[in-house]
Amino acid sequence: MSHTRPGKADGNALIAISGGAGSTALLDLLTDADSNYVGKRDAELVERKRGAKEPIWERGTVVYVEFCGVVEGGQDRTEDMRAMAEGRRMDFVGLRAEDVFDPELGAKLGRAVHKGQVFADLSHPGKLQPA
Repeated sequence: MSHTRPGKADGNALIAISGGAGSTALLDLLTDADSNYVGKRDAELVERKRGAKEPIWERGTVVYVEFCGVVEGGQDRTEDMRAMAEGRRMDFVGLRAEDVFDPELGAKLGRAVHKGQVFADLSHPGKLQPA
């Protein structure tokens, strides 16, 4: 079975991680220099080896939702996940599970929220982080 690599796509990649082995492996695959599915933060030009593939998405944002506030005995891993994303030169958005109940969530994400909907504008990743 052969794998056909998709062509260059519009927009950016949004990668949700849990911090477990599966999401970490996926993040590694997407950002690995050989596979190069996702470019680096701020669309920085990275010197590619001869024959290296052009990124499908110019850049990516890693999203992590922390559940330690709603799970007894949980440990906050947000900074570990931030370090993982930044180590791969990716933008990072860290949220807490309890933010779902915050009536100001839409404003914190920089968008209006309608009942049952949340929108995120990845063209301005700094606006995605809660205040």
